[in-house]
Amino acid sequence: MKRLTLNLVFALLACLSTLAQDATTNYTFQTVNYPDDTFTQLLGINNKGVIAGYHGANINKGFTLVLPNIFTSENFTNSAQTQVTGINTETGCRRRLGSTSIPKIAPMASS
Repeated sequence: MKRLTLNLVFALLACLSTLAQDATTNYTFQTVNYPDDTFTQLLGINNKGVIAGYHGANINKGFTLVLPNIFTSENFTNSAQTQVTGINTETGCRRRLGSTSIPKIAPMASS
């Protein structure tokens, strides 16, 4: 019986903490296009607002983006293609690179 009471108390506290949060969160959406390209894909965002992605309908080139339009190339030297598939605050981007046949996952790089 004590265990059930304790579980109910924790459940009630969890519910109350959820209700205490601000329920008026607003989101905005916008279209992002890499300059002079027809394909742009955004795949991650960190808590500093830096967005990871890649562009290129035929050959993928990675980038990071700080809104509204500060693009920074994130491509491996001599790679056929690079896709920036994620980003974190501490160590930077996760890049996927490869030739037309065998993609490889590269380690996180310093930002």
